[in-house]
Amino acid sequence: MPIDPAAPPPAGRRWFVVAMTLASGLGLVKGFVFAGLLGAEDFGRYGLVLLITQFSLYLTSWGVLNALTFGLPPMFGRRDPGTADEMDRGLGAVLIACPLTVAAYLAALAVADGAGADATPALWIAGAAALVSTPCEFYLLLVRVQRRLRALASLYLLRAVAVLVLGGAGAAIVGFEAVVAAEIVGMVLVVVISQGRLTPDTRPRRPSRETLRRLVRAGAPIALSNLLVAATVTLDRFFVAAARPDELGQYVFAALAVTVWLAITGIAGQMAMPQLLYEYGGGLPLSGLRRRTARLVGLGAAAGLAGLALLLAVRGPVGEALFPQFTRGLELMPILYAGGLLTFVAFYGFILQELRPRLATVATGAGALVQCAGGVALAASDASLTAYAWLFVAAQLTATVLLLALTERAIRATI
Repeated sequence: MPIDPAAPPPAGRRWFVVAMTLASGLGLVKGFVFAGLLGAEDFGRYGLVLLITQFSLYLTSWGVLNALTFGLPPMFGRRDPGTADEMDRGLGAVLIACPLTVAAYLAALAVADGAGADATPALWIAGAAALVSTPCEFYLLLVRVQRRLRALASLYLLRAVAVLVLGGAGAAIVGFEAVVAAEIVGMVLVVVISQGRLTPDTRPRRPSRETLRRLVRAGAPIALSNLLVAATVTLDRFFVAAARPDELGQYVFAALAVTVWLAITGIAGQMAMPQLLYEYGGGLPLSGLRRRTARLVGLGAAAGLAGLALLLAVRGPVGEALFPQFTRGLELMPILYAGGLLTFVAFYGFILQELRPRLATVATGAGALVQCAGGVALAASDASLTAYAWLFVAAQLTATVLLLALTERAIRATI
């Protein structure tokens, strides 16, 4: 039975906003704390592990997580009796895909290492983090699509606190390896608590070939689109790691400004997108979906411009006093902040992922292409970090403008 789009929102929204804001704030604090404790060199290694872990989320589930992200909320909205089975078989698919993908990654590292590439320890450690991150995201997904906002926010907050406390203690004693271990512990906590208390009836069931094929077919285009989005916001750091490894820590520090906007976009995705899709599945007109999304993006963009002005005002006297070893990173931070703000504006394009996922891939692919072509050119010319920062902005601008234009076109064609 379709839901009433005017039905009251789920309980816990106020706590969700508070807890997610705290968790995001702790994530940002974590970055600055770890930077101060690790120093530029180890902080760059830590940043490389996080980049690989982030990329792994779009590869290790073969698109199943993406299919469930967009498929489960409408199923809940129309009270579909097959929802529980879809979750169980989705978990089974994830537990098949993730270990196989990580094993292939580690095998490729071993081959590269044997060929004399001398793979760094950070690359091996990233494999362990990737093996845990995908199940963690699956359970967060289940809590999110059921709109259990209070529980979802509590999980994120608990994870942020655990990583900050354990990682801060370990960073001063061991180094970046202890910080990565803290990240893994935080993800394991989410899995244990979710599986035991929040989704106790979810049990992995082996999906049939037809079910696995359906999930992959539905989720792969979205996964590819999200991978390209990730490429536009992270490839600059990979190029810096390859071309200017001694300065990677400075650039990763500056990219904390991007982390701010990725966190804000994540909050919008965790809170607003499932609610909007839930109502859309229950009968909300597409015009209403567009209007609500545009209002959210407009308010966020206005706040972002005010934040940029504040950053420009305080980065000199405050930043250099607190982080004298990251002077170069502080210079780059406003540039990357502007690019990060564009990633939030691109949140409007989630409507296109619902209507025409392949068109969303075109837009994000254009941004990734700019990032790749520009990165190769900058690496060949031994460009400065500033050039990589502006390349990041150019890639975000390309992807965002094209994504907005294609979204509007798809909405008009559908209405």
